[in-house]
Amino acid sequence: MKSLTLVLVATLLTSFSAQAGSNSDRRALTLGSVETTDVTDQYPQHAVTDRELYESELLGQLNGISAKLTAAEAIVDQVINIGTKVWNVVEKARPVSNYNSSRATALPQGALAWSQLEGWQQPVTRVYSASYKNLMGVEVARLVYRVTLLYGGSVEGVGRYIGYASVEPVDVNVLPMWQLDATASVDSVYNMGTSRSPVAGMILNVSWQVRSVLSDRRQSDTLTLDANGNIRQTTRR
Repeated sequence: MKSLTLVLVATLLTSFSAQAGSNSDRRALTLGSVETTDVTDQYPQHAVTDRELYESELLGQLNGISAKLTAAEAIVDQVINIGTKVWNVVEKARPVSNYNSSRATALPQGALAWSQLEGWQQPVTRVYSASYKNLMGVEVARLVYRVTLLYGGSVEGVGRYIGYASVEPVDVNVLPMWQLDATASVDSVYNMGTSRSPVAGMILNVSWQVRSVLSDRRQSDTLTLDANGNIRQTTRR
């Protein structure tokens, strides 16, 4: 009888331990809180270097599009995106290798490259963060990304346009058993000014997905950019 009692006690303890472990695993793999923040003040402004500008100009020359765009060649009140429309930023918790070459534009119809315009201003940036914790209060995923905007170029002094907008993963940290993917896309580019004095605008979406075997959460930021140098986070959902 005594040995039977010991066996029963051991069985119960093993069962309770397994159940506690199972509950702990579920809590570890289930999303709890999400904190989203504008952290621009924590990161230095990212400016285009002289070398980057030189390489961009050189690429334009190699492609035969280095000549300045004239008002006669452009439809200044029609704004188009000749850059990338959808691109990956993070895949399987790692920044993609070519994220820095994926850029969207908002240029006048007739332009072949942003370097054909003149009067570009110093680029501006905003940095945003999303931090995910599980039910145990442990951060399981963090995405920090920077939006860079080259703005203000014109065609012989007419209009203001967006040379490029880019999305750069600044910090990606994901625990084992979790997955993070992120993409950027341009919903639209448009003229927010007048036909005589065009001002380019752009709606940029940054979307990401955080998941485990027990959780799957999608989130996105909608950003409005313009050729006056403004980057505004209009929606986070």
